[in-house]
Amino acid sequence: MPTVVVHNLENARIILGNVTNEIQPLDVKDKTKLNFPSKTTVKPNDNKPIHIPIPCSNELKEFSDIFSDLEYNNEYILEVYSNTAKLEHRFIPVDYFSVEQHRVTEKMRTILIEWLVQIQEEFQLCHETLYKAVIIKDLYLSRTTDCIKLEEYQLVGACSLWIASKYEEIYPPNLANFSSLCDNIYSKRRFMQMERDIMRTIDFQLYMPVPYTLTRVLNKIVDGNMALLTLARYICELTLVNFDCCQFASSRVATSCFFIALKMYEHDWSQKIQEFTGYSPFSLKPVIIKLNEILHESFQNKKKTQIRLKYIHPVFFKVAQKSPIPTSALF
Repeated sequence: MPTVVVHNLENARIILGNVTNEIQPLDVKDKTKLNFPSKTTVKPNDNKPIHIPIPCSNELKEFSDIFSDLEYNNEYILEVYSNTAKLEHRFIPVDYFSVEQHRVTEKMRTILIEWLVQIQEEFQLCHETLYKAVIIKDLYLSRTTDCIKLEEYQLVGACSLWIASKYEEIYPPNLANFSSLCDNIYSKRRFMQMERDIMRTIDFQLYMPVPYTLTRVLNKIVDGNMALLTLARYICELTLVNFDCCQFASSRVATSCFFIALKMYEHDWSQKIQEFTGYSPFSLKPVIIKLNEILHESFQNKKKTQIRLKYIHPVFFKVAQKSPIPTSALF
């Protein structure tokens, strides 16, 4: 039975600034093993990619001053958003559970992503790294012609995070770190073989739009505070463990999450967001309903998931403890 190794998050965090190119194995003593389940029920996925309306630039010129202090130059923000919206559907995975990867179950996927969330917290990696790793993993499993062995499923997840960290991080953890996280059950050669296989399968495409990034822009548009932004990002992160949500374009997910967050903080929907994204609440209604259901399930679940434990912490304004509102109150 394959296992996933989880490190105790109460241990001292790794300071990435001290990570060099030399091999520095982790020194983490406490480990807990989570066993993959042998089987679980796979829900049919009827969601299909939905066309994303891209607003023309003359409708968005008034927003150019909003982005003066963002990482994007305000001169290019409109072009960046339009180009990103065009790329979104390239990175939507197909349902691989029933055919390509019949050995993998949705419950196994959930356990693996919860483990990746713990690693992201322990290494203090960017949230974009976590989102990108999940996309890379799902794309690889949906496109590869090989049926992954169960004992290598954890390797796929770890290697996807390794690739994503190389793209997003200034100081990515080295190979010895990832090997140690997997309890050294995979050789370094096998890690590098898997890396090559994943990169070839996804055609070396790593510029993947993630909803986390867009939430920052939406919060700037409404001049929102960090609590509002964090709540939207908490809802976004909950979607990572729900494969049905992977069928939605990232801009639809980000805008829907922000809509729910606005309503939970008793704010009105922003017309500026609608003009910028091209989405109205009505056009997002199926996505909003789905995300609000996931939020309710997480809040009512007595067994706290790793994502909820993360967002209960005061540094995240304890947004996971905020009571969700009924779907009927959203519209």
